[in-house]
Amino acid sequence: ADFFNITTEKIKVELVTPREHLPKYIEFLMSDKVFKENTKAPVTLIGEKPLPLRFASLQEARKNLKKAVEDFIEYFKENAEKKSMHPVFGELNFDEWTRLHYKHVVHHLNQFSLL
Repeated sequence: ADFFNITTEKIKVELVTPREHLPKYIEFLMSDKVFKENTKAPVTLIGEKPLPLRFASLQEARKNLKKAVEDFIEYFKENAEKKSMHPVFGELNFDEWTRLHYKHVVHHLNQFSLL
């Protein structure tokens, strides 16, 4: 859910990618290429170790994720031209964020052999 909360600026992040590299990153984002195995989020964002569990059950975590996804859709419905900062890809609009969320989810589904 945190990734969706970055999208809606409930969690603020700084750009870590040099601006001159952003066109190449956006080219990847808009392609059909998937994240490479073992792709990691910036250490400055999540640290070296996995984040601690924050919910008492999987059901509670899923409810939180569902709410974050709904907030994402609503955020851009109210702000169609809005862009928000991703630490690696820079400022993204709704379509770019949607592609990134798709790639991100597919990456984790593959990681756990769920696809």
